Amino acid sequence: MEDDCSLSTIPGAVVCKECRHVAQDEERHKQHMGEARHIHTFRNLAYREPKKRALWLKIWYSSIEKVEDENPWALAFDETEELLLIPAEG
Repeated sequence: MEDDCSLSTIPGAVVCKECRHVAQDEERHKQHMGEARHIHTFRNLAYREPKKRALWLKIWYSSIEKVEDENPWALAFDETEELLLIPAEG
């Protein structure tokens, strides 16, 4: 593929084919595969490629199930972070 151009020449760097995340090594790449930003890439692809929407949504949903089977809190986020982003009313 074309997306492996300059990044693949960096020794030890691993580029994710789906979302183009650059990992410093294979261990970090495997960790990335279970992160929300990687999994939600499939959902984003579903809306970028309407002809393949059913395929991408199926992959997205099965990826979510796989990750949550291993760790139910893997894709959870801390709701207190949202409170920090809300501007104070005055």
